Amino acid sequence: AAKAEESSPTQVLQLRFWTAFHDYMTAKGGRAPKPSAQSWQSFRVGRTGFSLEGVVQRAEQQLTVRLYINTGDLPPKAVFRHLQNKQAVIDAELGFPLVWDELPDKKGSVIYVVRPDSPLDDETRWPEYQAWLATTIAKMSAIFRPLIRPLHPGDLPMTSEVGPNNSGSSSDSEPSAEST
Repeated sequence: AAKAEESSPTQVLQLRFWTAFHDYMTAKGGRAPKPSAQSWQSFRVGRTGFSLEGVVQRAEQQLTVRLYINTGDLPPKAVFRHLQNKQAVIDAELGFPLVWDELPDKKGSVIYVVRPDSPLDDETRWPEYQAWLATTIAKMSAIFRPLIRPLHPGDLPMTSEVGPNNSGSSSDSEPSAEST
């Protein structure tokens, strides 16, 4: 993490928010990653190449929880389509619709839900943001974990992962730009 004197006001606020979220999760008997000054925090979902991410988007005044798919052992676009084939069941089990974004020009893909009207600057609302993030991350983990842990190549639709979808460029190693 950057030193306080090198951090922007947004980074300072993000670090404070994620520290408060970490404390909230600990008090509830849950686990959260070490707080950082980033806009997102990654949560394990049971398999390498997948992460659940809580995202605070200060400029957009919204929160996002997303499943980021950037697998090395399985073709990410095929994994995305495999999960998307179960979209109706997943949305029904969650109790809310997800946005399914294959990110055609990236190696990875993302599945997410947005909570609008969530200004990070309004610290009086942080408890409701923390509760929403904790509940949404838990629900998405409960649904996606059993779907992704046992995946094997034979489970996936046939696909050719060529071109920009499989470029493997280093810019694909970070969450998409809309989170920053």
